[in-house]
Amino acid sequence: MQEILEKAAISQQIFKQEMNYLGYEPKTTFYGDFTIAELVSGVEGVKDTFKRAFEEWKNNIEYFTELVMVLNHKAWEHHEKNNRELSVLYVELYEKADDHLFSSETFTEEQMSYAAQVLD
Repeated sequence: MQEILEKAAISQQIFKQEMNYLGYEPKTTFYGDFTIAELVSGVEGVKDTFKRAFEEWKNNIEYFTELVMVLNHKAWEHHEKNNRELSVLYVELYEKADDHLFSSETFTEEQMSYAAQVLD
């Protein structure tokens, strides 16, 4: 388990560095959380992690925006690794989260503007 936690910490740190380079400071550990889910339980772990994150943060614009960002990055990460199963799953989860972000009545126009700016 220690090896998994170390891989997740490295993954989270790389994500943070990439986002900092783009001018964004990550606010969550979502990237590392999904990495742990992948390594411990695979597809089912990713689905469970998404379900919990979605439910817990669906009303928090900053965290939910970051969730959408992480799902997009994870989809590309697994696409580049030729892991079709996880890549397709992350695309599906990204689309569900993105739809909630921009088509629900949960967030105000100002909040959606924040999300669009961060995700651009």
